[in-house]
Amino acid sequence: MSIYVDEVIGVGGETAPFIAKGMCDIIIQGLSAGAVKLQYMVRPTAAMPSPTWNDIPDGSFTADTMQTLFLSSSFIKVKLLGVANNANVYCRIDREVN
Repeated sequence: MSIYVDEVIGVGGETAPFIAKGMCDIIIQGLSAGAVKLQYMVRPTAAMPSPTWNDIPDGSFTADTMQTLFLSSSFIKVKLLGVANNANVYCRIDREVN
């Protein structure tokens, strides 16, 4: 198993970004206020030389969750971002590597 994110975030905090590909499990625990959003950023290209962080559709969590995300494109960065969330929210993203 590869653990990409294993962090506790504070109010308005965010996890370190990482490059993801394949099936990743997202675990959020201790969220009692606000939301935690899953965001992505594509790699710079000629058509998109300065990409920005964007919310993943259906990637906004307002309660504890465990969800699997599948990313098929290479070199996509992802992170979790707290939005008006409470402190001490546990965030984990991992992947079973076969």
